[in-house]
Amino acid sequence: MYDAICIPGGHAPMEDLAYDPDLGRILAEADALKKTIAPVCHGPAGLLSANLPGGRRLFEGRTLAAFSNEEEKLNGTAEYAPWLLQNMLTARGGKVDDVKAWAPHVIEDGNLLSGQNPASAGPLAEKVVFVLNSR
Repeated sequence: MYDAICIPGGHAPMEDLAYDPDLGRILAEADALKKTIAPVCHGPAGLLSANLPGGRRLFEGRTLAAFSNEEEKLNGTAEYAPWLLQNMLTARGGKVDDVKAWAPHVIEDGNLLSGQNPASAGPLAEKVVFVLNSR
């Protein structure tokens, strides 16, 4: 088992990781062991693959940062995206906390550490290293 799972951004996680049962299983195992899970930008789409028995979402009720609807629109990619990440995470029970577009923003909710956008990648990585070194 890994000490941490990092899920990078870009639109690819929305196309494949959001539906990957293997990633869902790995995330469920890591979460049960309180391992660090750290998605950034569009990476939180991968969290959608993790379900509990009975159909409940593993990360339902958790607070996280993710690429915002505003950023998707300002980036000019909203109309081409299969869905807007912030909307989907919210619809599936996540509590998306966002700040001003393009500003670095990292959220810690237990073992889930997440970053809103590319500017958040560095601060998120620093937080992951800090957490891992604190164990």
